[in-house]
Amino acid sequence: MDILEEHGVNTIEHHIFHDFDEGIQHVQENPAPYVIKPLGEVQNVKRLLYVGNEDDGSDVVDVLKAYKKAWGHRMKGFQLQRKVEGVEIAICGFFNGEEFIEQVNFNFEHKKLFPGNIGPSTGEMGTSMFWAAQNKLFQETFGKLEGWLANEGYVGSIDINCIVNESGIYPLEFTPRFGYPTIALQEESFESSTGGGSSTTSHTEMTQNWRFTMGTRSASASSCHPSRSMTRRHTMRTPGMQPWSFRPRVGRESILKTRRKSMGNGALRGITGCPSS
Repeated sequence: MDILEEHGVNTIEHHIFHDFDEGIQHVQENPAPYVIKPLGEVQNVKRLLYVGNEDDGSDVVDVLKAYKKAWGHRMKGFQLQRKVEGVEIAICGFFNGEEFIEQVNFNFEHKKLFPGNIGPSTGEMGTSMFWAAQNKLFQETFGKLEGWLANEGYVGSIDINCIVNESGIYPLEFTPRFGYPTIALQEESFESSTGGGSSTTSHTEMTQNWRFTMGTRSASASSCHPSRSMTRRHTMRTPGMQPWSFRPRVGRESILKTRRKSMGNGALRGITGCPSS
């Protein structure tokens, strides 16, 4: 957040605490909905990220007290971020060491376990995305950071997650690497090698098929073996494109069936799988 603020990027009010009682006191003295973001090793325990709902912050206080009792020995710090309502969207750019290549990826994550945005948070249950030019969303975020990234010698994919509403664009966090499962969709539009992405973007522009317009990817529990999971990808291409194929892998052992459904002159392909016993 400090880097964003130093370069004139709008940010959400946030505070970092290493003591639960200090965090509780802050919420009680400044009542509002907050988001609790654990720091350190436990930040990867997705269920610990809590989005407050009460205007007085009482639910956040209760959760912090519970975390102190159950996770105090492992959660050495946390961030309290003021909750902002709006549309959550991630902006992903590919930086070649000097500047971002022209097309920008915009993606939407679905993190709740069940449809309707209900249930516990997961790593990610599904993603939809599209490619577009360097629009206002890009200019108000990564557009202000190109010089800093160049000075740092950064090369590769970098993603910034934001909340967008009628008041502005509010970045939440960086992901300076390929995002998962977003990369599974992005790679379907790459004509150059995904594995050689770092060397490719550092010297030339990554070759991409911009007739690929949008895509979605989802993950769900398998009905035939609930302890394992399957994935489904749907990708859309513009009319007139030739049929294509790819070979995803679901788990370690799987039986895959490829189904194709006609969509006018375009094509929609889905991959469904059920792990073998």
